[in-house]
Amino acid sequence: MNNNQLLTETQAAALAQVQPKTIADWGRAGKLPRVRLSARCIRYRSEDVQTLITCSLEQVGTTDTHK
Repeated sequence: MNNNQLLTETQAAALAQVQPKTIADWGRAGKLPRVRLSARCIRYRSEDVQTLITCSLEQVGTTDTHK
């Protein structure tokens, strides 16, 4: 996948393995940058989705749950 490819909410959700609503929530919260093409047309860069996935996996991997 091209790192500069613009994804729909549904495509971004499939890539991140989450629900489309989660992508929309992350976009509104500023956790995932959005590209606004028009008032009702929002896209997400595949590179940004991949970065978010990588960062999330790194955080999960560093959490010490055994004490």
